[in-house]
Amino acid sequence: VVFRAMITDNLDKGIDAVRVLHARGNDETFVTMPSTGTDQYAAKVVWPSLQLGEPIRYPIQVADSATVPNLATFPDTGWSEFQIVRGFGRDFEESDGGLAAEGGWEWGNPEPLVQAFSGQNVWGTSLDGFYTENMVASLIVGPLDLSNFTSAGFYFQHYYDTEVFFDGGAVWASTDGGASWVPLNPDGEYPLPALYANNEPGYSGDSGGWTQAAFPLDIYLGVPNLLLKLEFQSDEAVGGLGWFVDDLEVVERQVLSRPLELTAQSGKDGQVP
Repeated sequence: VVFRAMITDNLDKGIDAVRVLHARGNDETFVTMPSTGTDQYAAKVVWPSLQLGEPIRYPIQVADSATVPNLATFPDTGWSEFQIVRGFGRDFEESDGGLAAEGGWEWGNPEPLVQAFSGQNVWGTSLDGFYTENMVASLIVGPLDLSNFTSAGFYFQHYYDTEVFFDGGAVWASTDGGASWVPLNPDGEYPLPALYANNEPGYSGDSGGWTQAAFPLDIYLGVPNLLLKLEFQSDEAVGGLGWFVDDLEVVERQVLSRPLELTAQSGKDGQVP
């Protein structure tokens, strides 16, 4: 598990130490969180023999460099907690995560064009400049066995910079080994209802930095061989930096999706927030 924190020093004393106290049962251990960039700190922790449903508790603690250090914790009191669930995660630091790439996706360090969400490596449609014209590039995850999952979500951090409306990407699912694909809708929907490149909804334009995408997979519970595809398409003209993906995971956790296309039963739709 990677613990991450964004920490700012509002007293201008300078951060001296950041650490996480993680507790598994009665075993409590401090781990230093080194700086990974401006205001960013992270630490990786590995536990042996984790069990499904097992809780992990933690606070994050910070001290500045004042003669008498000022201290801060998150949360302010008590502990944060998460549970171990089925699934897998890929941060793409040590390897490409076993994903299959077709048509232009590349794994590696995208700097100086883009800084990875975490660490240094990502998957991107181009790591050294603008993506190519008339691109059809697929990044395939799986096959995934959701036979024993009681809920399921597909999550990843992504950054995109494309010619708005014309170029972009979307996520698809297949249960027949890739012979046919069905589009997936993310929580909150895609920013554009249709892209010129494929006449399908997708991510296009400027994401404004890294943001998380979340796709409910509950419709595929029980499927033993699910494939997921991140597909990017471009036309023959203006381009951009492309689509970049980091910290990808498929886990037994329900996506709390925002409901779509609600209408008011009384009053005026436009006055219902």
